[in-house]
Amino acid sequence: MSSIGAAKAALVTILDAALPDSQVVPGPVDLTTLGPRVLEVGGISTPVLFQPSDMVGAGGTETYTLILTISVSSPATALAGAEDTALDDFALAVAAIRANPSLGLNSLNATCTGDGELLESADANARAAAVRFPVEIFTTF
Repeated sequence: MSSIGAAKAALVTILDAALPDSQVVPGPVDLTTLGPRVLEVGGISTPVLFQPSDMVGAGGTETYTLILTISVSSPATALAGAEDTALDDFALAVAAIRANPSLGLNSLNATCTGDGELLESADANARAAAVRFPVEIFTTF
């Protein structure tokens, strides 16, 4: 049985406490329906690696990567405000995950690892920045 749903729910709980000024939601979601500060846990795709022994029900391991996206939008004229807030929220999220790598679940380990990215946009009315980063989950069952 996969732990993806439980890991997403646990990340939402942990990150909601760490980022009280942001909406922390399980993904995928339509970000246009949310507020100016959002952390989306998971997206439209979750790569999963099972060991062959896992398929026969004898237990085994599961490894997958959840993509987290922090989005900040601001009516300000300068991009720096949205960018700074997104990067500050990123640092808080990583610290919260590192402080509780089991996410409160048995036999699970979450690690912030791999390549992330900073995305920026602007139009006549607002500035926006987003930080997208992977969280690798390893679990045994």
